[in-house]
This record gives sequence, structure tokens and C-alpha cells, in this order.
Amino acid sequence: MGKNKISIKDIATKAGVSVATVSRVINNKGKYSEETRERVLKIIEEYDYTPDMTAKALRIKRQQAIGVILPEVTNELFATITLEIQEQLFDLGYTTMIFNTSYRTEYAQRYSEMLKAQNVSGVICVYDRQTDIANYPEQIPLVYIGYDPKIKMRRENFAEVYVDLAHASWMVTNTLITKGCRKILYMSNWLKKEEGVSERFIGFKRAMEENDLNIDKRLLVDVDSTGSNSAYQAITMLIESGIEFDGVACNSDQAAAGAIFALNAHNLRVPEDVKVIGFDNMSISRHFMPSISSIEMRPELQSKYAVECMMAMINGNTLDKTKHIVPPEIILREST
Repeated sequence: MGKNKISIKDIATKAGVSVATVSRVINNKGKYSEETRERVLKIIEEYDYTPDMTAKALRIKRQQAIGVILPEVTNELFATITLEIQEQLFDLGYTTMIFNTSYRTEYAQRYSEMLKAQNVSGVICVYDRQTDIANYPEQIPLVYIGYDPKIKMRRENFAEVYVDLAHASWMVTNTLITKGCRKILYMSNWLKKEEGVSERFIGFKRAMEENDLNIDKRLLVDVDSTGSNSAYQAITMLIESGIEFDGVACNSDQAAAGAIFALNAHNLRVPEDVKVIGFDNMSISRHFMPSISSIEMRPELQSKYAVECMMAMINGNTLDKTKHIVPPEIILREST
């Protein structure tokens, strides 16, 4: 029989055990007899079930380690989530192997090979779009934190955790509208790639349409991922071009800070003349002057769900949900 022509359920039936027991044997976790283990592994060998791991490799106990991959260690949101994961895993007896891709696909590829070679118990991707999930065999539990529209695959031992970005963007836009804004500038670092598809853009568009407001394409601005300098430049260019706006929906708190700097430099008052809302509710939003209204991404909840899913998969338990959608919150401060 060819590779993967047999399922875990089939293996369980042939071995006379439950699916959960087969998963525990594959992951070397939980309780089962030596006789059961040998019977399951014999069937796995016979049907060549695993494409990337031989039954001999399955006999080697996995490391009590979890790989965590993120694209930018200096990003406060990503770093906060990673730290929360590390602390929770430590309390559960697991060490954490942290890898930074710097948004480079070749880094992500190399890290995936390293993690497979290290025989880790699982992998958590934190907002890392460079990692190709298909590089990991299904026997390695994998959790992806952060919405990525490209992820449409279905595999065993996989879970997603992400914030409802469409609703978050709707909240930002609707808040600006309820506070009197009618000409809203929308900032994104994915605008050129995903306009009309991006969850954030969908939320922005919905709020504008619900309030019968037209979207001025001159006010759709593409900024870089950190946003501060490019936001400053974008605001400056619009003002000097005579293009009017009274609200700014930013893709990050750094972008909001850059926007406020530019507005101040052109003698426009925040929030009296222009209202500004950031995204991520990072420390800069609380300490900036004026303090910046922002979307709270709830990193502690994202990390909690990720670790819970990871532990359930490692222990061979069936997940109640393979997708956890975290509801965002909006924190209002002086900028609105």
C-alpha cells in the first residue's frame, strides 16, 4: 500500500485501539502499554504511513521542546506573545526554541529543517507568513497565530489562533465616524497586495458603506510594516498636496505616532482637527503625547489558546476547536 493511503483511524481499527491511543504512540506522549506501542508501530511500518519519519524515528522520544517562529523579534506584539508562550510552556515542563525569520522565506525554510531534525514536540508560528506549513509532517503538532488568507489547508495536528481583524478595522473606522470624521485616511502595509481581500480593508470598507460614506482612493495609503517614517511622509505629502482628511485609521501604533508628528508639524491639532487611531495597543500608545487610541490585540489570550491547542495535540486529545478567533477591543485615549 502506498504512503498515506491509510489513516490514523484505519491504524486504530487494525490495532484494536482508539484513535487517541494511536496519536499518543506517534507523539510518544501519554499512557499506553509496550505491547500496544509495538502493535501500532508495526502497522505504521507495514503501511508506510509517515512520509518524513520512519518507524525507527517514531521510537525515539521527542524533545520536551517547542519551536516558536516569528518574523520580527523587535515587534512588541510578536515579542509579547512569544514571551507569554515561553512562560506558559516553561510551567508545563517544556523549553522553547525561538527563531526569527526577518520576513525571509529562506530563513523560515532552514528553520523548518532544523526543527524537524531536532525532533521537537511541536511548532508555533507567531504571525509568520514566511513559513510554509506544508514543510512540516502531520505528526508534528503545529499552531499558527495570526490571520493569513493563504492558509486553506486541512491537516491533522493543526490549529489556528487569530484576532478578528475585519471587526477590529470596522471598530476603528466606525469609532472615527461616530466622533464626526467623514474623510478618513486608511493606512496599510498590505494595501498594494491585498486591497479588497485584506480582512482589515474589508472591515474599513464595511464601516464606510454602512454610514453612506465614499472611499476616496487618494486616502488609501500604503506604509511599511513599522510605519512611523512612512506614515509621517504620507501625511506630509497629502497635506502639502491640499488633500483634506479629518480621521486617520492606522495599521500600527508606530504609524499613528508618525502621523501625529506630521500633523503637529503642519499645525493641525489632534484630536480637534484630525482624529487618529492606532493598532496593537503597544506601550507607545500609552506614553505618547497625546496618548493614542488603539486596538487591543489581547496577546495573553492568543498565547493561551495557542498553548492549550498545542498541549492537546501533543497529548493525543481531540481538539474541541481547531480555530480560535480572539475578539478585539478598542481602547480610547486622547487622540480621539
